[in-house]
Amino acid sequence: MPEATLADALDILVVDDSPTYRMILSRAVRNWPRANLVGTAGDGQAALAAIEEKRPHLVLLDISMPILDGIETLRRIRSRWNDVDVVMCSGIDANQTGLTMQALSLGALDFIAKPQGESPAESFAALASTLNPLLELANTRKRRRVAPPATSRPIAVPPPIVAPASTSLPPSPPPRPMLPEASAVARPKSPAALPTAQSGGSRRPPGRIELVAIGVSTGGPNALQS
Repeated sequence: MPEATLADALDILVVDDSPTYRMILSRAVRNWPRANLVGTAGDGQAALAAIEEKRPHLVLLDISMPILDGIETLRRIRSRWNDVDVVMCSGIDANQTGLTMQALSLGALDFIAKPQGESPAESFAALASTLNPLLELANTRKRRRVAPPATSRPIAVPPPIVAPASTSLPPSPPPRPMLPEASAVARPKSPAALPTAQSGGSRRPPGRIELVAIGVSTGGPNALQS
């Protein structure tokens, strides 16, 4: 990565106990134009030490690892570094699906499934298509955290317009008498004749709802389950 862009880069740490997956994830990170791979780790304990030293913006964290698994590592990251985002990497078995939901409830930004394609090229393409939008999201969150707070400027309120003391307004003309015909025309309509929102007979009730979408932010799975 060119040195001129390092200040704007997203620093990423890859954590996985499998050397093969560390290599695949590292390659996917390097292919993203605004990413800066600051290191890799093979277990949660090594990951915590690397975060302390490198202070990455994002950690790609495996769930199943020796020494210190991904769930406990995530807990410790959230308790010590609020400015570090975490994306979990999980398999496709039912046990890891439950752990993934637990990780989301603990504050993980999102999760990606480890590639299971028939060929290395297919697996890498699937991983990149899933990972790249999350890297964009993490980079946006990083920019918001480091952006200086907007300074509020006082709003200039124009002074009230006051007529000069010497100015006198012309007298109002006397009211014109209303003719009987005009009073009949000007008589307001009765309330029954006024249109109301309930009287819209042309409105039809909505049809069958096919889909309900609920969006939640980080930590939202707990609220969604409730």
